[in-house]
Amino acid sequence: MNKIEYTTRKLNSLKQTLIKSFEAINSTSNDPKYYYETIWDLMNQKSNIKEMFVKATLSKQIYLINISSILRKIQNNDESDILDNFLVELNKMYLEYNAMDKEQINIIIYTNIPIKLKSNDNLIETLKYFNLKIFEFSSYNFENELDLDDEIKYKFNSSKFLMLKYAADARDYEFVKSEALNAIYSFFGYITYIHRLIMILKSGILMKLHWIIK
Repeated sequence: MNKIEYTTRKLNSLKQTLIKSFEAINSTSNDPKYYYETIWDLMNQKSNIKEMFVKATLSKQIYLINISSILRKIQNNDESDILDNFLVELNKMYLEYNAMDKEQINIIIYTNIPIKLKSNDNLIETLKYFNLKIFEFSSYNFENELDLDDEIKYKFNSSKFLMLKYAADARDYEFVKSEALNAIYSFFGYITYIHRLIMILKSGILMKLHWIIK
């Protein structure tokens, strides 16, 4: 399966939303963004669009950038052809992006992790599990040094806290940004869980000792 397909025959709600969206994109009083979001939600329910976008390393933002032009292309079609033609145009857009080469995209994340933990083996190994690394400012090459003044470089070069890097090969920056946020939230969630578990275990030991002393 290398294209977006409907996964159900119950498509009337999608069809009606598409028809209403045609009115919105040609109106000065109606905001079509509501329909863009609704179409996306319905496509997530009634097609494999989410799976295919992830497979192609594309984000919802790509859909939002292109949905208006897709709707304009099919707005004058016969009502009976709207669903099929919408899928055709959506796949044209998808295949065009999917044919692009991937490139490595780096996301740099500020944290409140003390710099003294930079050489902590447990931290480094845990970060690897979430596809995160400690960001080394000194070894990073900006694409265009002329675009970065000293103030920006100073902001990057933290001397108190660690910065982390999430890197992935993808076609879309927003896709990697979303993956990086998920990774960092999962990492800190894991750290919080471990911390609470240790505190609970310590509390249990203290309670046991207190009971023995009594």
